[in-house]
Amino acid sequence: MEFTVDCFAEKADCSAYFEGDAIGENPVGAEYDPGEWLAQLRAGASEADLLAIDPAADISPIRGAMMAGLEQ
Repeated sequence: MEFTVDCFAEKADCSAYFEGDAIGENPVGAEYDPGEWLAQLRAGASEADLLAIDPAADISPIRGAMMAGLEQ
């Protein structure tokens, strides 16, 4: 199941992200465990911390499979 979450404080920030080079590095987004996120929220993590984009994060299996298909 796929969910989309707007993680930008301002519409202009979102537009800049999708118009910039960063989207090419991670067109699929990040995979996450909702239960883990809930536990982090209950432990005091902020929404901003959970929604921060980490360009150095591990490549998700979905993104890896997609990119491998494009390289053929």
